[in-house]
Amino acid sequence: MAVPRVWRDVVPAASDAERAELSDALGRAHTMLLALDRLHGARTLARAAQPLALLVLGPDAREGSSASELARTFEPLVRGLLASAAPASGERELRVWLVLVGPNLLCAEPPFERAIAPVDGGGGLCATLRVSCVRQMLHESECTSALALPGGARFACAFAFNAGFWGYETWAASIRRLGELGDVPLVVTSYNELEADEDAGALEELGLDEARDWRWAPECNPFASTREWSNSLGRTARDNGWWQCVDARPSAARICAPELAAR
Repeated sequence: MAVPRVWRDVVPAASDAERAELSDALGRAHTMLLALDRLHGARTLARAAQPLALLVLGPDAREGSSASELARTFEPLVRGLLASAAPASGERELRVWLVLVGPNLLCAEPPFERAIAPVDGGGGLCATLRVSCVRQMLHESECTSALALPGGARFACAFAFNAGFWGYETWAASIRRLGELGDVPLVVTSYNELEADEDAGALEELGLDEARDWRWAPECNPFASTREWSNSLGRTARDNGWWQCVDARPSAARICAPELAAR
């Protein structure tokens, strides 16, 4: 089954009010699914033998305040991956490891798992979603063990929803730490076009190059919430309204890394 590209693919018959409610509830999962398909191919990820490891940076109440709420937020991502996997072969279980890191994370429960049954069109593939919560910043020492994935697995992508890089200096050290994890794409969402441009500027100040380090430049997110409001600055805003994707490790560091390793 093809990965949904716009809200009408997900809720074709919904009223405007229903679509607004569903876009608030499902926006993060479908933003992640579309980004993963764009970066790696959702079917390839769903059928891989290795677990799919993902980072969510800066989560807060919008992601959920309990294990059940977090599962409700991210299970649609896993079901979307299952739907894209058919025809499946070899592996009969998709494993998704989700690590949430941030000081405003409301859920501080131990790692938990959810079993997800096969979906229609998924070729019989089932899934396990494992969620770990770390109420620290990525660059703080307490995060070290959470970032050490079993079996040498690597993070396929990191996400920062409505991050506001432009407004918080504390993001800088965490983004640098993300760059140290290897070539991990970072998908960033913003409330509107202006804030997306400001986030891009903040990333450039950290050494990222517009011509080389952006997987895609700031653009309207197809899975933004359809609900609009005016923020404290009088700007029109939507949850995850715009998105962009960068390589968190600047191109200069990627180019220099082999030389440094050889010394």
